[in-house]
Amino acid sequence: MRHPKLLTTLGAILCVLAIAEAATSMLEPLPPVTPGTLRIATYNLENYVSADRMTQAGFRKEYPKPEREKAALRKVMRDISADVLVMQEMGPGPYLEELRRDLRAEGLVYPYSALASAADSERHIAILSRRP
Repeated sequence: MRHPKLLTTLGAILCVLAIAEAATSMLEPLPPVTPGTLRIATYNLENYVSADRMTQAGFRKEYPKPEREKAALRKVMRDISADVLVMQEMGPGPYLEELRRDLRAEGLVYPYSALASAADSERHIAILSRRP
């Protein structure tokens, strides 16, 4: 059985990693990474962006992701505690920065990030990383 969503996601991740590798190869050499475990996770955030949503008050156009859903996402991210977190359906840059800020306030610091654009101008692939 084929899994087109999985293949698309993996293909996108590989493309982003290849682009990141090409971009970092133009920078100064990085210090060697200490041997150990590298935990990589992928997570579909399910529209971490303002979108048309059904709420308890009814249908809302361009409504932000509810805070309780954001808190639940952050709890999973803290539990996973990945070194590299690749996310699908992330909104534009300010949404990624909001997530980084909220995670940092809860003790999960990702100093490095990347946001890949695609045909969908509102939903992107985003990467948070503890390592360069």
